[in-house]
Amino acid sequence: MTRIPTASIVRLACASWLLFAATAQGQTDGTWTALTGIGNVQLPSGPARLTHDGIYDPVRKRMILFGGSVGNQVSDATWVTFGNGSWLEIHPGSLPPPRRLHSATYDPIWDRMIVIGGYDNSPRSDVWALSLPSAPSWIELTPTGPPFPARAGHVAVYDPVGQRIVVFGGYDGVSPTAGRRNDVWALSLAGTPTWSDITPTVPGPSPRSGMSAIYDASRQRMVIFGGSDPSFLNDTWALSLSGTPTWSAVTPAGPLPPAREEHTATYDPTHDQMIVTGGTNGPTLGDIWYLSFAGTPTWSQVTSCEPRLRWGHVAILDPERNEIRVQGGFDGVNTTGSTWAIYLGAIPGCAPVAPVSQLGPARHTPGFAHDPAHNAMWLFGGSDVSSYSNQVYRLSLGSFTTWGFITTAGTPPSARRQAETIYDPLRDRLIVFGGFDGTFHNDTWALSSLSTTPTWSLLTPLTLPPPRSGHRMVYDAAGDRVVMYGGYDGVSPRRDDVWELRLGSSPLTWSNVTPAVPGPGARSSHSAVYDPNGARMLVFGGTGPAFRNDVWQLSLPSSGPPIWSQILATGPPPAREEHSMILDPVRNRLVVFGGSAQNLFNDLWSLPLSGPPTWQPMSPSGVFVGARWGHGAGYDPGRDRMVIHGGFQGGGTALNATLFLTWSQPTATQAALVAAVGEPGAAHLEWELRGDASPVRLERQDRAGWVERATLSPDGRGRVRFVDREVTAGGHYEYRLVDPGSGNVLSQTTVDIPVERLALQSASYRDGRLVIDCTLPREVGLSVELLDASGRRAYQLTWYARQIGTQRIEIRTPHLASGMYFARIRQDGESRTKSVAIVR
Repeated sequence: MTRIPTASIVRLACASWLLFAATAQGQTDGTWTALTGIGNVQLPSGPARLTHDGIYDPVRKRMILFGGSVGNQVSDATWVTFGNGSWLEIHPGSLPPPRRLHSATYDPIWDRMIVIGGYDNSPRSDVWALSLPSAPSWIELTPTGPPFPARAGHVAVYDPVGQRIVVFGGYDGVSPTAGRRNDVWALSLAGTPTWSDITPTVPGPSPRSGMSAIYDASRQRMVIFGGSDPSFLNDTWALSLSGTPTWSAVTPAGPLPPAREEHTATYDPTHDQMIVTGGTNGPTLGDIWYLSFAGTPTWSQVTSCEPRLRWGHVAILDPERNEIRVQGGFDGVNTTGSTWAIYLGAIPGCAPVAPVSQLGPARHTPGFAHDPAHNAMWLFGGSDVSSYSNQVYRLSLGSFTTWGFITTAGTPPSARRQAETIYDPLRDRLIVFGGFDGTFHNDTWALSSLSTTPTWSLLTPLTLPPPRSGHRMVYDAAGDRVVMYGGYDGVSPRRDDVWELRLGSSPLTWSNVTPAVPGPGARSSHSAVYDPNGARMLVFGGTGPAFRNDVWQLSLPSSGPPIWSQILATGPPPAREEHSMILDPVRNRLVVFGGSAQNLFNDLWSLPLSGPPTWQPMSPSGVFVGARWGHGAGYDPGRDRMVIHGGFQGGGTALNATLFLTWSQPTATQAALVAAVGEPGAAHLEWELRGDASPVRLERQDRAGWVERATLSPDGRGRVRFVDREVTAGGHYEYRLVDPGSGNVLSQTTVDIPVERLALQSASYRDGRLVIDCTLPREVGLSVELLDASGRRAYQLTWYARQIGTQRIEIRTPHLASGMYFARIRQDGESRTKSVAIVR
């Protein structure tokens, strides 16, 4: 059917929608906001990873990131982002091997990004270049000169005067100083790339890894800060690069930043200062420190903003916007993909970077379902006017309301619109039925495992309803069943049948049920909601094919046939189809928005479900968008609001706007404990927040009483997590969550840390390396020895454990004769031994 918008309909421009103020008439009936940063905080979503690295591309004014770790996987992905904050993964031909803890530097001579070293099972020494002009492409460089020693966790800066990259320190796993290095190498980029060892003869910083570095152009020097050797450090050193490289200690005035590693440092040439962000020294840090180089070098802490706790992140100066972009890293709970900006004006400030791409998909007539278990709305399929879709998106409804595209497993349904979608809470899945893609469908699908990897499967009930679209379904919790009414099949004018799918039955069967009393007749494109108080499905409007504005209820008794009855409501809205309707359980009313008849609607109506049924027009305040039909809608109980997405206004495309109609302040925060688990070296805690899912404070009881350990922000499911690694074997710890606003204790729990002994699972010899898998109960030095068959010590090294628990140790050993050896590890008086064969 062709929709002809009237002159009152707001025309969309550029971004496909326009905000304008709605004038309240009398009583305010809620407040409209939109997912554009107005009334909502939107966490940008770049690549979620840590220990990656990147550069600023000054020619194309963009950030480029490479590698890093994602969970237990090491990445070889390349990402770019422009100033608008939207991220895009690019695929520039053959990729370098995956890695983390590498360095990335921009080479202005050849307009390329240079990646050096890193770690993936072992330290690397290779050099790769990403050519940036036209189509980006990776190529491995083969520098001449002496071989560059493999390493990870090093730092590198570009020296424009010497046209070279200068590399310092890092971790190689074999050096006698806890596997760390303090050598300096230069990679000349003028002509054939060439390595040279330029380590000063006078010692400088101790061997270390995880430090930060900047190039100070005013003084032609590299400045490094912090790291670990393996103790956490907070010293500052400068390497003069004019003439013979020379180290000198920098002794700034002012209070020193706490020691740390895996932080970042960025040089601000406008204010002649180095800016250090985040890192870890056990706990995750979120502070910002400025080291001013003018006059006497002086440290000062910025307390006006903190771009969230994180370590292993990337920080890159964006000179176009005079800000530092901080991306990714570990925030103390999860690996994040968020991007924050640190403004470098007279008054420092921080703000999340909101990417344009995080608006939802442009869709009309999608499936749309509220999922209370994951605090989300799910969107399936729909149309962008020119084509049909079978994609799945999720709108997280926590403190940070964001859209995310969902990669699903299994074979999905065909692309379609007007497929009905409901959430099955007992089995944590979506149920999808029917729809239209040029053909009317009657297939039934399940999208399961929503908490892990959403997976499609085709359900095969013994019987199926006739094909249709424009039907409506609700989930009847009391009967654990899907109830479906009406629709359009392209044959009959409209359908008036009622079907039920009992989800707990075996075999699964759709059943055609005949209500005891005849109902509203054939119709499609109506609205329907389930009312748990009345155990009924409520229906409004639709077309049959005449447009309707009547209200009906289908009572759903636990036994016996359902019963239709009409609710004779006064003052109804104009008749319509493809509108939205939700049940507002707080005020016990129906709320209807938009839709279409001869014209499009942008009106809002409510119908009370107690007392006289009288329709009332609503006049919300706040921002508002124009008329629409074919949008999705649901009720978000955590924030007491109606959520609307997409729709169509005419023209050539569907809408991607997400609107919220909020009626009250969020309810008080409640916390339900999900997990409190102790393991050697760590306590794992997780809660689910309900109500006002704002950040909460985690406290642990120590000798001084309750001490704050972290501020936790809920994820899209309303959950907060914390891993406490400052625990000892056999310890008993008490934790609690506190609402920072009210000071109320939301939840309290205890965790016992088990005692685990030193264990050696396996020892092997591979490619000149001794590989040991072991379990370490303490973060103290570990003696690693190789004994020959007669018991004589052939090799010994002290390994400094950086974590407790199971880990792999790889050590490059000197040339040893082939034969049978014994690998022995010793820690705090305990020892474990395994035989290992060396074959050359």
